[in-house]
Amino acid sequence: MTGASAPDVILADVALREHGQNERGTFQNRFSPAVRIRIARALHAAGVRRIEVFSCVSAQVAPAMAPAYLAEIARGIGRLPDTELVTLVPNPRGFESFLQLGLGPGGFGHTVGLFHSAVEAHNRANFGREIAENQAWIRTIAEQARAREVPRVGYVSAAFGFRPTPGGELLDAPLSDVLRFIEIQRDLGTRTVTLSDLQGVRTPAETRDRLGELLHRLGDDARSWLGYHPHHADPDTGVALAADPAVAMVEIQ
Repeated sequence: MTGASAPDVILADVALREHGQNERGTFQNRFSPAVRIRIARALHAAGVRRIEVFSCVSAQVAPAMAPAYLAEIARGIGRLPDTELVTLVPNPRGFESFLQLGLGPGGFGHTVGLFHSAVEAHNRANFGREIAENQAWIRTIAEQARAREVPRVGYVSAAFGFRPTPGGELLDAPLSDVLRFIEIQRDLGTRTVTLSDLQGVRTPAETRDRLGELLHRLGDDARSWLGYHPHHADPDTGVALAADPAVAMVEIQ
């Protein structure tokens, strides 16, 4: 953003991590380690200063996140100057993999991403457990990461609601719950907390209202650490959500 009174906006790229989680093993030749290394370097050259690179999840669920691939990619990317590399870690076993891959401060210097959903139905579908169970796990990860001086960032998925089926009933994420989840994440020492509208269920006006109310309740300081991750089936609408001037009050992730 420009203008004397406007805060800086940090743009974060999530394609390497998000596409990698969904890429089928049969297509690994198209999303090879060499391709992923090249993308990361190109993003850095383009000025992107926060890149979600990996997710330490089971290779059975996400073949592109197999440890052998991640090790090769981490070596190929190395440390990028003035750029935060983020690896999402869903559970304590994932944090063990994070350390074994040398992604911590003594190695490639990645930041740990802690996350869960704001809607129970989505959390169960995505993780196979209740939100409270997820929170217990991320507390454990946060404690272990803090002891090793690994920086943390937080994410709350489905922070604008969730539809279990396309066009079906919208399960709301109450503002009070989202606020509580944000505060829990901050208590875990996260530098930022990013809210995801993972299905693009809200209009720009609804998004503006929710973010505005959250900023009001969290205080002006939240403008420097609250992030927003838009999605939409229609690319033009997705861009409109991210580009809305009032939405850009926050640190768009």
